[in-house]
Amino acid sequence: MPAVLSTVLAFIARFLVMRLIAAFGIALVSGGVSLGLLQTFKSYILGGFASLTPEIYQIAMLAGLGYAMNIIFGAMAFKIALNVGKKLMFGVTGVGI
Repeated sequence: MPAVLSTVLAFIARFLVMRLIAAFGIALVSGGVSLGLLQTFKSYILGGFASLTPEIYQIAMLAGLGYAMNIIFGAMAFKIALNVGKKLMFGVTGVGI
């Protein structure tokens, strides 16, 4: 009986470890790609601001555009992290999304 139990437990542990490795791989790759795209988008937006005249740039910053952009980019990063967490949880438990 102990031999059968140890065989079953070893099989279950191997299955869970493989599933966990696959889930981490999917989550890290999709999160890395998403964050790379976010950085590209952010540099594109900041490059557009660099082409403005200093007076217009100062007025935009006084109006709170820099703070608003921080909120938007923070929300985008949070959404990416939330999606990665969902994919990771779905990959491990099979429940989610």
